[in-house]
Amino acid sequence: MKTDVSHTSIAAHRDLDLGFKQHQVLTAIRQLNAAGKPASCETICGKLGYTPNRVTGRINELRKMGAIQYDGFTKSSFGRNVETYKIQMKGQQRL
Repeated sequence: MKTDVSHTSIAAHRDLDLGFKQHQVLTAIRQLNAAGKPASCETICGKLGYTPNRVTGRINELRKMGAIQYDGFTKSSFGRNVETYKIQMKGQQRL
């Protein structure tokens, strides 16, 4: 995977000490946001090939860290309203 990450972003990530799955979820949210797609638990799971129980905990951890924030609602594949997330500036520095 090709990434455009500045040296300061790499240093910030090292200082933060994100876990492997937290970093994967944060990266998936960034990629979904950049593509103009909603970053819901369902879309993150689809991107990573994970089940929801592997993603929801990481989302909660990243929200508590201040790396991501609530961004609104979208419809799931089942027609239900689900929360979407976006990366905060603090989260951008962690990638």
